[in-house]
Amino acid sequence: MTLSKVLAILVSFMPLFIGNANAQTIAIENARATFAYPEIDNSLSIIVETYPCSSIYVSTNNGEIERLNYDNNPCLFNFRPSEIGIANLKIYQVSGKDTLQLGERIIRVKKWPNQTARVGGQSSGSMSRAKFLAQGGVQVRINLNDINGHIKVKSFNVEVFRKGSSIFDFHNKGARFESLLREKLKTLLPGDSISITKINIIMPGESQPTFANEINLEIE
Repeated sequence: MTLSKVLAILVSFMPLFIGNANAQTIAIENARATFAYPEIDNSLSIIVETYPCSSIYVSTNNGEIERLNYDNNPCLFNFRPSEIGIANLKIYQVSGKDTLQLGERIIRVKKWPNQTARVGGQSSGSMSRAKFLAQGGVQVRINLNDINGHIKVKSFNVEVFRKGSSIFDFHNKGARFESLLREKLKTLLPGDSISITKINIIMPGESQPTFANEINLEIE
């Protein structure tokens, strides 16, 4: 799922200049103020005092930034940072063959908050046998105000207990229940408990996988 959000605050600062340009005010509309999350589209409105938006060019050292719609709104840019850390936005004015750096803006790219792994919308509690068997697998949803999507699940372990003893465990690759696991789950009985552990996920902007919360369910 494509993730999207609109960032919106007005920021003014004294930029770094090349040549004899006077100090200008640069306004960036950004709803999350001084930070962004990685691997998500951020709509930035960038306006420079006394310069038409059509003459503005912006570059970054973290991910990509490009103008969204030159004809209808040349002030609107799409910024998609690729990693956690610092994103440096450099704003230029282009006139013919001449390029003038007008200023620089730093945006902090934050680590995503921890998200909860669930099966059928639950991470604990009771679930009917029929409802559990109807589930496709483990989901880790991103749900932050205007941001919605899914985090990639690489693998997880499933162990089923009956009367306190383990009757089988299975290492599942991917987010969806594998066909062999589905066959094993058909043996579930009311009163069994299911423990889903070592849920290996890849958070946006992070190179190393991490583990989500455990899921513990009682079958009714």
